[in-house]
Amino acid sequence: MPGPITHRLFYEQLKNQLSRKTLESVPGYDKYSIFAQGHDLFIYHNFYKIFSAKRLAENVQNSDLLQEYSFQKFVYNYLKYAQHVNVLDREQILLFLGPGYIAHHILDAYTHPFIIYLAGDHVRDRSNPTWMHGIIENYLDIFMLEQVGMTDMQNTQIYKMFSFTTKDIDPVLPDVLDASLNETYGFKDGGKVMCCALTQVSLFMHIFKYDPFGIKRIIFDFVDPFLKGTSSFSYHRNIASARQFLNEEHEQWCNPMVDTIRSTESFMELYRKALSESAMIIENLMELCRTGDITQKNIFDIVPDIASTHGLRCGKSIEIKYSKQLSQDKEKQNG
Repeated sequence: MPGPITHRLFYEQLKNQLSRKTLESVPGYDKYSIFAQGHDLFIYHNFYKIFSAKRLAENVQNSDLLQEYSFQKFVYNYLKYAQHVNVLDREQILLFLGPGYIAHHILDAYTHPFIIYLAGDHVRDRSNPTWMHGIIENYLDIFMLEQVGMTDMQNTQIYKMFSFTTKDIDPVLPDVLDASLNETYGFKDGGKVMCCALTQVSLFMHIFKYDPFGIKRIIFDFVDPFLKGTSSFSYHRNIASARQFLNEEHEQWCNPMVDTIRSTESFMELYRKALSESAMIIENLMELCRTGDITQKNIFDIVPDIASTHGLRCGKSIEIKYSKQLSQDKEKQNG
């Protein structure tokens, strides 16, 4: 998964890809960029309650289920229930699912295999000296901010970009999410968890990412051997270092699960392809919502059956077989 900043900027740039007709039905589009965090919201929920390690682990597990299983079915159940309770045209219902949840999933599906190939798994592995996956996501966030003119990461109060309160949430949104998450994955109160997390992302960004003096980075690097993954938190990093993870030289890389799926695309090329596909899916779904013809077949014809973790068909077991490091080690053995 790209980081929270990249997903937020993706939401903003997606607006330019959508038709006037679609945007007229969601006039408050700009107010809801927080929806771009998609299934990652489970990870942010009550993140500060470190004493509740079991509950936090369950949150991560739930997020993984949404990433890797039943993407099409969830979209169908969400829209089916929204239609059943007559809220299919509500702005937040449309924005959470389309530019939010679906766009998040599609951006991950395009870029996540590339990040895994470079850095290793998104799951924190205690056998690795550092969790490069999270660090690369930070670099990509910093790079994306530079593209929109924000170059002073140390002094930018980045957490303010994620401000959202309970009173900003449409009361029907938790109910629609509860029903569709329960029917698809068997979650109870999953919608309430996600909506609560919407209000907690800003705090997460303030505590972990905002680091004007670099002090947090020193602390996080120090405790990383004991709490694997903390070295990925701080945004106090050199912007120039991000370019090594963009593949602007178009070197060949492969899907880390299937080495016959190869590409020379850069991160930004993958990003732009995800923008185009997300816009197409959203436009088709919005038209379907306008007609009210919500059937499983119609939804499955529009929404691809892909997991956001690896970009392959949902439900495939994840086993990283190929990475840049493995390729380099193999070349040394053969060389």
